[in-house]
This record gives sequence, C-alpha cells and structure tokens, in this order.
Amino acid sequence: MLTDYLQPIPENTYSVAGKPVFFYTGNDEDLNEFQIAILGVKDARGHVENTGCVEGPDAIRKQLYLLHNFFSEKAFIDLGNIIAGENFSDTMIALKEVIKFLYRKKIVTIILGGDMSLTLGQYLGVSNKDEQTEISIFDERIVIKEAEEEDSVHETNYLYKLLTTQPNTLKELKILGYQTYFNHQRDLEILEEMLMDTYRLGVLREDIREVEPLIRDSDILSFNISAIKACDAPGYVAMSPNGFFSDEACQIMRYAGAANKLMTLGIYNYNPDYDDRNITAIGIAQMIWYFLEGLNLRTDDFPNDEDNNFQQFIINIEDHEYELIFIKSKRTDRWWMKIPLLRDNIKSLLYRTVPCSYNDYLTAVNSEIPERWLHEFSKNN
Repeated sequence: MLTDYLQPIPENTYSVAGKPVFFYTGNDEDLNEFQIAILGVKDARGHVENTGCVEGPDAIRKQLYLLHNFFSEKAFIDLGNIIAGENFSDTMIALKEVIKFLYRKKIVTIILGGDMSLTLGQYLGVSNKDEQTEISIFDERIVIKEAEEEDSVHETNYLYKLLTTQPNTLKELKILGYQTYFNHQRDLEILEEMLMDTYRLGVLREDIREVEPLIRDSDILSFNISAIKACDAPGYVAMSPNGFFSDEACQIMRYAGAANKLMTLGIYNYNPDYDDRNITAIGIAQMIWYFLEGLNLRTDDFPNDEDNNFQQFIINIEDHEYELIFIKSKRTDRWWMKIPLLRDNIKSLLYRTVPCSYNDYLTAVNSEIPERWLHEFSKNN
C-alpha cells in the first residue's frame, strides 16, 4: 500500500556511524517490527518563497545517520520520501494516507518537510471521528487567512483549514513561541475566541521546563525551523535574529518524545540553500536524537486512584472557593492538577485532570492561585 506513495531510499545511500539503519524496501509486512519511522516530504508548494526546502529531508538524514547512540531500544525504519504529486493536494493526500496507515500500526512518525502547511496532512492522518486531537505548533508567526473553497493549502491558510475542516476532531491547538511583532492582533484574538492557546517566546524562555506540561498531552507536534534564532539555524529563507536557542529546541524535542500520546512529529521549512556549513541540518539531526531519547523514556503515566505510584496533595487557599488538588507521579516526577467542572444539575463536583508543573504546586503552597489553574478553569467552565 505504501509503495503507492513512497520512494524508498537505497540501503547504502548514507554513511551510518551508529547502529544499523533499516530502510523500507516496499514490503508493508516488515513494518510490524518497527515502532518508529522517519519520512521525508519533497514538496514545498505551500511556501513558494522557500522552494529549496524540498531538499531538506535528505540533507538532514546525512547528518542524522552520523550520530551515535540513538534509537537504542525501539526499532527504527526510514521509509524514504513522498515525492511531489501532480498537484499539491495530491501530496497532502499521500501524506495523510501514509500517516493514517502508520498511526493504525502505532508507529511514531518523524516527518521531514517541506513547509508548515504539511501540518494539515499530519492532522488529517491522525484525526479519528471517535477521538479528539491535540496539536502543538512551534512557530514565530500565526497567520489565519480565510481560504476560498478552491484554494490550495499554503502557509497562510493551513491553520484556517485545520480549524474548519469537517468533521473536526480538534480539541486543543497550542501555538508556542510566537513573536508579537510578527503577528496581527486579529489572528491572536481569533484563537482566543476559539479557546485555543498561544504562548509568547519570551514567556517560554523564562523557564523552558514549563514547555513540558504544555505539550504532554499532544497527539501531533509541528515545528517550524524558523522558530529557532538565525545564528543557530540559518537554513531558512526569512531568518529572524530572535527565537529559541538550539539547545532549547533539543530540550523541547526530548519532552515531546516522552509525551505518551504523541504519534507524529513534523520538522518543516529547512532549506539547505541557506544553511551555512550545515549548521541547521546538524541541529535538526540533534533535535531528532533528543526526540528518540525521549521516546525511550516513555512510560504509562497518568493519574489513577488505584495506582500507588501517585501522590495527591490538597491545598486550601483563604477566600478561594475551591481546594487545589495536585497529583505527582513517583515514577516520573510529573505533576497534574484537577480542575473543577461546573455543570448544572450535577450534585457532586466533577474534575478534569490536566498537566502542570512543580512550579504550579509551589505557587499554590505560597497561597497564590497558579495562572495555569485559572486559565484551565476559565476554559472549562
């Protein structure tokens, strides 16, 4: 089935420094042995100013396979590339079908683009009418341009299409690392009205560890390489002097890998034409390395009243109507908090359990209501 969409890579194409890399040969049955797949998409028609990113997947692979000590526990396969279809919509369909196939097999997929509009293909591949989907997008720009019915997908309208595609299973959308001066206030207000979350770059960089609870429940993560500052990632047509540092991007990838629900990671817009001495390709390879390390750390870790591996802490704050309930995993040191759900005609109080951080707990201990608690309470009531 996948051979309809993929161009496999010959086994001896790349020098491999670490453990053997398995390359897809066209036999779908072989995929039953693997838990992780890497997939290139050689189409950049969603970003006409950055067409050189079609060569990005192969340039990243060249650096990735020179690294040691990665994917040590989970079997890993390189599926090759989706070649550009006759129309960009054909490429998007191919990506959707490949992701859907791999998702059903519970294979975590790393997608190398291509441009950010391919995020829509990620969503369509994972989207299931019986399940809600959470997406985290790292990008310095937010553009929600209304698309005409006949419009092809591109970077200025893919968010609109993602938000309005029917049937729509999107539960949460987070845009992380946006830079205010690049963004129209209207687009920020649209997401706020839809109860979708946006986080400024400066807020996240105050303590990069606070990113972890934000992406912990994500099914999909999409990362625009332009979200990294130009000195660390020059391989993009429209560089910015501000952004995440490359080591922060690696830390984010480690958090993403450890996120139990996350099934697809897309890294987009890398253009080798602008990449001085392969700095960006090397950086992306290291990001993938950290994502794979995070995958090796995954554990079934969600609060359960019958599991002794969780501790519960209850804090009462004077003049606050609700007690603050925090839960800590003894296994991973992750934290959650319970958000009261106010529902008419229901006598007993219901709760939603959401990820939080140790800092949120410390804030409550100091008799202050954490901002995250207030935000989640407002969203859910």
